[in-house]
Amino acid sequence: MSDLPIACTWLAPELQRSRMRMLDRTFARVEEIQPLEDGYAQRFPPIDLVLAGLTHLTLFNSSVNAALFGGSG
Repeated sequence: MSDLPIACTWLAPELQRSRMRMLDRTFARVEEIQPLEDGYAQRFPPIDLVLAGLTHLTLFNSSVNAALFGGSG
């Protein structure tokens, strides 16, 4: 089977709006934030739906970065 190219037809502003909505939904679930030397640690409730959302956000962020800035994500 040959590799088929995947093309994204979303424009950069659409990707950014979608990413911001996803971030808003994700960070609305944060239960605790602890400052670290190099950033923050965030605690989320141990619910499957939250884990699925975090996984989706990570994968989406990777694809958005690749679409906006080039590279493989």
